[in-house]
Amino acid sequence: QQNDPIMDAYLLHCINHVSTAAGLIKKNNERLKAGGADGGDTPRDQGFTRAKVLILLPLRSTALRVVSRLLDLAQKENRADSIQNKQRFLEDFGAAGIDDEDEEGGGIEKVGAKSGGGRGGPAGGTPAEHAALFGGNSDDHFRLGMKVTRGAIKLYADFLQSDIIVASPIALATKLAEPPPEEGGGPADFLSSIEIAVVDRADVLLMQNWAHVVTVFEAMNKVPQAQHGTDIMRVRESFLSGNGGAYRQTLLMSSLMSAEMNALTNRACANWTGRVRLRVDHQGVLGQVIPQVRQLFERLPAASAAADADARFEHFRANLWPRMKETGAKGQLIFVSSYFDYVRLRNFLKEEGAAFAGLSEYAAPKAAARGRSLFADGRLPLALLTERSHFYNRARVRGVKDLLFYQLPHHAHFYPEMVNLLRARDESAMTHATVTALFTRFDALRLEPVVGGSRARKLLKSSTGTFLFC
Repeated sequence: QQNDPIMDAYLLHCINHVSTAAGLIKKNNERLKAGGADGGDTPRDQGFTRAKVLILLPLRSTALRVVSRLLDLAQKENRADSIQNKQRFLEDFGAAGIDDEDEEGGGIEKVGAKSGGGRGGPAGGTPAEHAALFGGNSDDHFRLGMKVTRGAIKLYADFLQSDIIVASPIALATKLAEPPPEEGGGPADFLSSIEIAVVDRADVLLMQNWAHVVTVFEAMNKVPQAQHGTDIMRVRESFLSGNGGAYRQTLLMSSLMSAEMNALTNRACANWTGRVRLRVDHQGVLGQVIPQVRQLFERLPAASAAADADARFEHFRANLWPRMKETGAKGQLIFVSSYFDYVRLRNFLKEEGAAFAGLSEYAAPKAAARGRSLFADGRLPLALLTERSHFYNRARVRGVKDLLFYQLPHHAHFYPEMVNLLRARDESAMTHATVTALFTRFDALRLEPVVGGSRARKLLKSSTGTFLFC
């Protein structure tokens, strides 16, 4: 793959930061050694531990690309002529690393690990972005320490002796949950002196478990529970006072913006110099819809973000479900963004005695395939599909005649992908097809990429709550 200029920019920034910090420490060491007892004031040039850079990535295939490029750049910038444990790294992060994984299982991470098998996407083939993301090793549990010096780069270094840590959020969350080491200290000590935190492909991390990202950030820049051989007299005042987070640079890169990402930057990225956010003027994706179908957007009243889920469910229970139940039509697909909403709807439909196919990220592959088959044949009139299941599997759901977006997806391009499932050989059947999308004023970040910036503002501020697109 071609080099990504954005990735190169942040990697060069990280390498420069590490080499500059190492050069400063070396210079001060020489000054102190030459000056002896009269060397002057002890310089504050270190953190509690050596690790200064943390890079969070979603998959081993992504880490393979990032670390490989980092090694190339580090060798050029630092003139390192040897890389220790490189072959082990290639074996662990190459595509061969997933050959022996168990295919059955229901966890989100497991589903993600097995999604690169080339299943056909909704358009009849695997989308290019899906194939690129899951084409290599899709394991999402990894962590790697890198020690960078002018003469050599050591992979698989101990975290307390590493300059750069590359890991997935779930792998670090697992390590943070481990018992304290026998030699003393806390499980989060290696994160105490992070000065640059990079979150790349945050849009993919959002489809895994964002809580792990929050856990990692909450553990960063805390005063460690052990000294780990550090000269406390040389530790910066910002770290000693527990304010290291206010001096940490955080780079978050994503193809989309979400409320979860905004919350993270607002609560855990309080750099004293402020923050910069890049806003995109979205044009919308309605033009990518192929069938001539009526698309109805309904704005629901919600008093607060906390009441959003309840308002959405109450509207479905009181207004939508009675009509769906009365018609008894086949081919009704409900697209659900949140798994918690999926569970709520699933339990409600079971109480109502409805027959439906549950297509969630936790469904076993064979059960999901059978559910899609029964739905396509009309033996199950209703199907529930989660966004994460679609993100990982991209399995084509056939037989869709009516589509309900219980909530708009995080990934805007999923909207036309799902609506295009309504294409039929008999175009006259499209006159009866319906597409309904529910949204509240708290869904602005989801609505704007779908309908476009100017339309989204009108939909959110208009006195009417129903909008029709054809």
